[in-house]
Order: sequence, then C-alpha cells, then structure tokens
Amino acid sequence: MPNNNPAHVEDVEALSLSTALADTNLDSLWKIKLSLDRYAAVKENSGETSASHSLFTLGAASSMMIDTEFPNTPFKPFARFGNRRSPALDDFEEDDLDFFERIFEQIDVSPLQARIADILWLLRTND
Repeated sequence: MPNNNPAHVEDVEALSLSTALADTNLDSLWKIKLSLDRYAAVKENSGETSASHSLFTLGAASSMMIDTEFPNTPFKPFARFGNRRSPALDDFEEDDLDFFERIFEQIDVSPLQARIADILWLLRTND
C-alpha cells in the first residue's frame, strides 16, 4: 500500500458502507473488496481523500487469501505480478491497525468484521 496517505476516517459512518456495498454479495470477501475499491474511487474523485484511503485499506484487508500451508501466516497476497503483488498482512501499518480497532464494532458486515478481527489478532497480539 502506498505511503503518505491521508489520515483514516474516524468512524464507519463517514465511509457510507451501506452505499458502497449495496447490491454486493456480502458472503464473498472478494466481491466486498471490489465494491469497496469502486466506491473508494468515487470518494477520491469527489475530494474525500480520507474516506477513499480508508475504503481502499478495507479493500486491501478483504483481498488477502487464506493460506493453510503456514498456520502462523494464514494470509497471502491474492496475486503476484513479477516483483509486484497485491496486499499482504505485513503491508498494514500502525495507523491502519488503529483505524481497524476504532471502527471494528461499527462494521455490520460479518465477513469484513471477521477479517479485521483476524488481522488485529495476528498483528496486535504479538506486540
């Protein structure tokens, strides 16, 4: 994920998740990711850079795949393209984790909330 991003939003309400995820199959993290990314682009185009950044971060969290081969690192990037790859667990920085903690209980999309819980468990319980 790129550095020098704007600050994350303070609460889920600023994200308009119900709008972002309207007509989305909420049983699929990949579909959730695609919808979040599309709505993040809308927010970016309207000048709402913090909301856009926050939506893209949630989309990044949704994009990782389960990897049962290594139990201590259960997520892997969805895709690799030469020396580039989609987001991985170690891409999330402290401000991202603070954002996840702040909004966790406000998210009413179970798969997304579960993914955030997994990320927080893996990255914050080892501190």
